[in-house]
Amino acid sequence: MEGVILIVAVFLIFVWCFIMVKHFDEFLTDSFGCDFQNVEKKEPSCVVLTKDMTDEEMMEEIQYFRKHHQKMEIYLCENICEDLTAYLNINSDTKR
Repeated sequence: MEGVILIVAVFLIFVWCFIMVKHFDEFLTDSFGCDFQNVEKKEPSCVVLTKDMTDEEMMEEIQYFRKHHQKMEIYLCENICEDLTAYLNINSDTKR
């Protein structure tokens, strides 16, 4: 008998949690205008071209990226962590 009561209690807790999450989802949708059910996947905003890629593969990646992005800039760096960061910092200072 105790096992049946425990199973019913756990089932009721699951049902209550499901209802609460459903109401919370509706609250977020109404409050913030976010529809989490229909979130679209976005295209990546950057592409990394490695030395292991052939020239043809690189051109395909560049053409695909250009087709899906309006504003595109290409930076060629040997050490991306240092060179690109320094370049972006210099250009952001001159545009101010």
